[in-house]
Amino acid sequence: MREQLLSYMRLLCCEIGIIVCDKIYVFYGYGREVNESKTVSIDFIADNPDGIKFINLFSRDSFNALDISTFFEDKSKLSNDILQIKSEITSSFILTILQEHFAKKYSQEAFEAVEKTLNIEINYLENASLENTSAPPPYPAQRQNNVKITEEMIKASYDIAKQVMDEKIKRSDAPGLLNKKFGMNYNSASIYVSNFIQMRKGDVIKKAMSERSYEIYLENIHQDYADAGVKLALKTVEKTVTYRDSFNLPSSSLLALIKRFEAKLQ
Repeated sequence: MREQLLSYMRLLCCEIGIIVCDKIYVFYGYGREVNESKTVSIDFIADNPDGIKFINLFSRDSFNALDISTFFEDKSKLSNDILQIKSEITSSFILTILQEHFAKKYSQEAFEAVEKTLNIEINYLENASLENTSAPPPYPAQRQNNVKITEEMIKASYDIAKQVMDEKIKRSDAPGLLNKKFGMNYNSASIYVSNFIQMRKGDVIKKAMSERSYEIYLENIHQDYADAGVKLALKTVEKTVTYRDSFNLPSSSLLALIKRFEAKLQ
């Protein structure tokens, strides 16, 4: 079944394939070079964060190729990080940590005497899942799908994200506050808070946000952080346009926003 699907994907240059059987298997990039291909498996477990994310990503009203690409990039990085961490956890590594810890209280001679009696082995649980490492949804409303993002939510997300930057609110608490007070989808709230932070750093935004959201953010940034703040935020929008272009995604509306706000600075 798997090989047949991948064969069709390569033949049709289709970048996304899904198999639903004992798990949900999502294949990405098999229509391109083999070394760019990625696979994610999702267990049928209640409140599985990856399952919730899958529904959000592939719902008709919220489907976005850029978000899917980012999801696979994040999952690929997570898998690589897990493998790297496991490769670095060795008996000698643990022994060094123990030695550094006990050196504060005991003599080297005492530790070496204990070391001779140690037999350190690294074992991993065979059935433990390393893929679904995200915490379960902290709020029931996080499981809501296709909640329309209103202007009230956009403005509220800006205000909350600004408080996060000012260290008045913990970043981990921000999505929950937006969810509880304004009914904003938890995942969307998290994305909007992150996107504001990216704009304050001048870094690229990889998570999709509406043109109106960009506009409201830029207007508020201009009001709160003056011309310097807008110049930095426009760097983010420019980098985001370049990033979207690499996926052949439309960016004309963002380019128009850049020109409009650049005109305000002149």
